[in-house]
Amino acid sequence: MGTATPEYAKVRSFVYSLAMNRTDSDRKIPSEKELCELFRVSRVTVRNALEPLISTGILVSRRGMGTFVNPAHQNFRDLGSSLLGYIQHGGMQSTNKLSGVAPEVIEQSGMDYDSLDIANGSTEQFAELLKGLSGVVWESYTDQSAAFLEVLKKSALPFLLIYRKHLEKESDCIMIDEADEGRKIAEYAKSMGHRNILFLYKTDPKIQLEENTPYTNAMRKLFDLPADQPVPATHLLHFTGLREFVRKPEFRKFTMIYSSGSIARQVMQVLKEAGISVPDDLSYLVYGKAFPGFFNGRTPSAISIRNNLENAIFDWLDLRFWQKNRNGIFQRRVSPELIPGETVQNLSEKENSK
Repeated sequence: MGTATPEYAKVRSFVYSLAMNRTDSDRKIPSEKELCELFRVSRVTVRNALEPLISTGILVSRRGMGTFVNPAHQNFRDLGSSLLGYIQHGGMQSTNKLSGVAPEVIEQSGMDYDSLDIANGSTEQFAELLKGLSGVVWESYTDQSAAFLEVLKKSALPFLLIYRKHLEKESDCIMIDEADEGRKIAEYAKSMGHRNILFLYKTDPKIQLEENTPYTNAMRKLFDLPADQPVPATHLLHFTGLREFVRKPEFRKFTMIYSSGSIARQVMQVLKEAGISVPDDLSYLVYGKAFPGFFNGRTPSAISIRNNLENAIFDWLDLRFWQKNRNGIFQRRVSPELIPGETVQNLSEKENSK
């Protein structure tokens, strides 16, 4: 069980983000009293949070005036560089490892970003963090964070939501068409002579049984299932169950595996232990990227959203920051593309050559 984050650490992280974000003329951070009210903690806790930031020179305390951001820590952001806030999912991951497409696009655009933690904070804290930012990009936004979205709308900052389910009608939004992912998987598999695909996931596979997921759309197209017929879970598995499943007779009907590139190494290890070769014995299609070394140097065949998503984010940045056009609502629906590789065997050609 994980250890709860101490209150002083939450306050310190919050104030540090303020210090790094502040490009506005107001360099003063909230007073001790304001921080106590914002976090509902004691003055002792606030002082414990601020002391290291003051001792290391990030903040400067001026008697009778308050605590201010040290101008030496503003770096090039004072030179007119736009600073965007970046949120991933519900905010928790924004303070850990960043793996989204948006941070790379922001940097490639000559802009800077700072991750915003909303998972451990309140809407009041979030509103304070927005001060000094030029805009916000929220990658993989979910409806569970609706209260924070309302704060964004009131801030008048340009912001972009990246959804996986639907378009946010009243906000700038990019929707990743997961339904089309399933259709592309099925079309490619059928063109190569495959129908029985084992879908492996590292999250709860049952989520994929909802309508218009990659799995349900792929299964309907592969087996011509009508809309009123439930999609069976017979081709769905959590990747941790693969080692046991490869020993069962049911596994032999599958001619292809589909998984994210992030679990390709573990999956390939299980297949090698079972004496299964890719693509000679079993084809493999990945979502996203995977290291060719996992496939004995072969370039993996892939379904990828990356290029189309990057282009859509570039277009939004161009419109809102380089053209400085704040009119209308930016809406874009992006679909994944198929990138042929060397890990899917063409069973149709093999059958025809016999």
